[in-house]
Amino acid sequence: MEIDIGTDSDNGIPAASALAMAVMESTGIRKLIDDVCIWDRKQRILSPGMAVKAMIGPIFDASNKLPLYILSTFYETSPVDILFGNRVTVPSLGDRAFARSLDTLFDADLEGLLWACAERVRGMYGFSSDVLHMDATNFSVYAMERPDEEDGVAMPRRSGHAKDGRNDLLQYAMQAVCDSDRILRYLRPYSGNESDCTMNLNTLNDLAGRTDASATTVVADCKLVNARIIDRMYELGFGFVSKCPESFGKRIREAIVNSAYADGMTVSDGRKGWGVYDTDAEVNERSLRFVAYRNPSDIVKTRRYVELQGKKDAEKLISRFLRDRFKCESDAKDEFSRALKKLGDTAYVITAEYVPHLVHVKTTRRGRPPAGHEPERKTEWEVIVTMVFDPMKAEMMSKRDSINVLVTNLPRSIEDAENLRSGATTGTVLKLYMDEYKIEHTYRLMKSGMGVDSVYLHTPSRENAMMFVVGIATLVADIITAVLKRNGVRKTAMRICDELMSLRIVYDREHDRLLMRGLAERKTQLMSYLETMKTNPTLMLGYKD
Repeated sequence: MEIDIGTDSDNGIPAASALAMAVMESTGIRKLIDDVCIWDRKQRILSPGMAVKAMIGPIFDASNKLPLYILSTFYETSPVDILFGNRVTVPSLGDRAFARSLDTLFDADLEGLLWACAERVRGMYGFSSDVLHMDATNFSVYAMERPDEEDGVAMPRRSGHAKDGRNDLLQYAMQAVCDSDRILRYLRPYSGNESDCTMNLNTLNDLAGRTDASATTVVADCKLVNARIIDRMYELGFGFVSKCPESFGKRIREAIVNSAYADGMTVSDGRKGWGVYDTDAEVNERSLRFVAYRNPSDIVKTRRYVELQGKKDAEKLISRFLRDRFKCESDAKDEFSRALKKLGDTAYVITAEYVPHLVHVKTTRRGRPPAGHEPERKTEWEVIVTMVFDPMKAEMMSKRDSINVLVTNLPRSIEDAENLRSGATTGTVLKLYMDEYKIEHTYRLMKSGMGVDSVYLHTPSRENAMMFVVGIATLVADIITAVLKRNGVRKTAMRICDELMSLRIVYDREHDRLLMRGLAERKTQLMSYLETMKTNPTLMLGYKD
């Protein structure tokens, strides 16, 4: 076989990258970034919007997010002048150009810019959800800790509770908001040691200036629920649904669980086997609505936990009394009572028998005792503990302990109002919280799919700007997924990118035409996706002024 090392290149890019960049152009995201940012249009060859477009290209390909200093290699065989502007060449896609663009991006209002991009694509495709899912996370980065704080810059810091377990590394914290269509709407980085309460309050204040709070419902985990944040949501006018923490309102959760267990739970509409209990209670002189619910699978899990963990805890209690003895019976009984109280509620019946033992008192004198000497004796008390598993009690505990409680200010109604702020059924309140997985999926996409946890830049301000770039990539993936899902294609954008891995989009300069190289099946798929997204195929290797 003869090998011919030719000089021609195919002048193309992977189809998945081409699809993402085409959507970015067709929706106007790239142009909006260029319009909002302040930059020298005469001197700069690569605009900020084009830089973002270039940086997200590898993210949608198998290569994921590339370091800036080798990003140009991804486009070595690409028609970069067609993709990013007439004056752009491969050498002009250097790390300095991208670093300068990140500096320009940082000087813009990145939270406002991402929000504007999200509003543009939602309006274009007709999405109008008024339910916002909010959550915070952290991710580790390899960076040197800087003692100085830069004004307006989120700094990497040690938090001591890294989600990935790497407490030896620095972390960034991040707050994100997506809507019920799972479209990213808001993203803001924080220093790694920022508190959840501060992030939640800041986000609510930001959202109040961008949405109609009186028509918006915020859904979040239990960190949203404390007196200060709830007061602020009422001041701003937001509706909310959240999990009720143990410590809220003088342990109101415990009272709701006991009431639900004692009064009985009704069958949930739309969720087979689920039980619900809907009631009101006053907390801090404010009436709130509480929805208790129980999932049949949770009962099974809790039943197993009650048995296995209860056994471990009881055996730990028993092991102590195997080695300890007491001076008198009352001491033994008191100590056993304290141990039982510390153990708490358990599915094991634990009993004790108090047995006296006559033992010799050790003497401090050396040598043999004198003839006729009677050794001194004393009585020590042994506690013999037995444990017996009680299936009936375990069943009772599992039914009670598997009850979860939500808290909301949405008015109770028999039917859902057009906007839930005017009334929501018990089942809808439950569904709103169960949809909290959508923000978790957004974080999973950003971390493992978009590479937000692999940020390697010289300054925190550029790292902050790079998180915005990852946010734009996530938004593009979200809108592709949402539009295709609405049209019956139940595939995520990243799944589609995997399918298109073997397909390449090539530009034929001689005849000014776009070519697809790959299996016919993949070409048909790509054209179908573009048609559904209402995206001109020529934008895969081009841009729209």
